[in-house]
Amino acid sequence: MVTAALHALARAEPELARQFEAGWNTTAAAWSARQWTPPDDPGFEPAFRAALVGELTPRLGAGTDAWVAQVEAGGAVLTPHHVCPTPGPTFGAIDRVASLGHDGPVLVLAWSGVPMSNTASSGALCFAQAELDHLLQAGPELKRQRQAAKDRARDGVVAEKRLTLLPSGLRDALVYQCPAPQRLHDVFAAATDELRAVMPSPEEHERYPAWCLRAAEAVQRRVLQRDDLFYVDLNAVARRYLLTVLEQPDHPVTRLLTMSPDTLPDLEGMSWFYARKPGKREKVRTLYGCPDELQEGLASGEVCPGLVVVFGALRCLSRIRLLGGFRQVLYLEDIARAWTAAGLAAQGAGVPGRLMTGRLTADGRPVYPLDVALGLVDRAVLPGPDTPMSTLWEPMLARVEARASR
Repeated sequence: MVTAALHALARAEPELARQFEAGWNTTAAAWSARQWTPPDDPGFEPAFRAALVGELTPRLGAGTDAWVAQVEAGGAVLTPHHVCPTPGPTFGAIDRVASLGHDGPVLVLAWSGVPMSNTASSGALCFAQAELDHLLQAGPELKRQRQAAKDRARDGVVAEKRLTLLPSGLRDALVYQCPAPQRLHDVFAAATDELRAVMPSPEEHERYPAWCLRAAEAVQRRVLQRDDLFYVDLNAVARRYLLTVLEQPDHPVTRLLTMSPDTLPDLEGMSWFYARKPGKREKVRTLYGCPDELQEGLASGEVCPGLVVVFGALRCLSRIRLLGGFRQVLYLEDIARAWTAAGLAAQGAGVPGRLMTGRLTADGRPVYPLDVALGLVDRAVLPGPDTPMSTLWEPMLARVEARASR
């Protein structure tokens, strides 16, 4: 089955299949170290670096600049993640493999330009082994969550357990800049000591994605047993970055935003920005081009930077390797080619991304980091330095082949 899936993948995306084949029997530590190999003269574009420092300074204080310099020296960052409070089996595998091959700080630039109902389930805690009464004290909130679980089971959603954190009106809302709803505070008012021990409670006036990043970071630090893993909202960094570079008429991003999407035909269907679509149930509106009054929208938080803008700048204008999932390593090069063809970047500018993906499983079942953090799944099930990458890739290979063929 694996060979057939690899052959099918090779017909659709031969370079991607080659990467899987080349690393199939490689140990996780060796594969990770290879992906982390820094490019020549690594570093962020100065304007992006300044935006990243600005986003991190409230957390790291006076040591922010030095910490970012360590990240730059490492030459790579992780970029496949969505902003969500509990990394699942895929994001959990990515963090685990990445940590096996790199001794320096690990920076995760997580994407908040998605609806809450994205595949990472940004609006819920996700797990498989914990029971709801292990996470919540007896009372109205536990009763509500049990009813929600029954409803999901009735609808056939049984692949994972969830503790929902949002009202139904925000189910499809944009994660980016979303205020924390009262429901989140209600859940943590009912949280057990076991849940509070592994995950922070939301702070007053804290935005929902900011809390998600703190929660995911706390879980993964506990699981990986390292305190140099940081999650940052890439779209929030990009907002700071854009508000700076849009003041420069000759900057490639400023020039990009004067172009029609037709100028970059190979990127048809790829987002430039996102905006909120208000209503009884808020939704996400994807913008394929530059919106009117962009700077005002960015400043207010109503407009969120999208793929063409953010990853074009990171891929072409910085010299930092982006370690991403299989879809990301493909569209990064599509964006780079389009930027080059449009005269926004020189041929060969920037650094190509590299594959960093996998799936945590044990005895054929997915492993959720929250269960590991709670002590309900032994850390021994996590891949070790000598685990072959095939162990992490085989469970997802059929999905990779199917998506790459779309």
